[in-house]
Amino acid sequence: MITEDYVSFETAKLLKEKGVNEDSWFHYDADGDIVTRGYRLNMPEDIPAWTLQMAMKWLREKHLIFFDIFHINGDIEDGEEFQIGIYEKTSMDTYTWKNWIKGETYEKTYEKAIKYCLEKLI
Repeated sequence: MITEDYVSFETAKLLKEKGVNEDSWFHYDADGDIVTRGYRLNMPEDIPAWTLQMAMKWLREKHLIFFDIFHINGDIEDGEEFQIGIYEKTSMDTYTWKNWIKGETYEKTYEKAIKYCLEKLI
């Protein structure tokens, strides 16, 4: 199973803390391992293992937070090759820049950006 496409255990706990209550085919167990349980009623101990895409969609639909990813050309510091601009929609036509997040891979950069939004913007 490709686990890079899923939010980390820590981010999954933050998502649940911030109000995500939709179930997922995959869940994290108490040790932070992804397990398949299939769709069922949410149990209080369940931590849904959402994909990065599901988390970004939730941030966009529920909190009007948008991401814009770039491949960094030129000076690359500490292996960081990608950066994401985080924007919040503030009116019909206006988006307000919130921060730049840099990372080594596409997936790691999105993970860092989602975690930043959950910790700092919501």
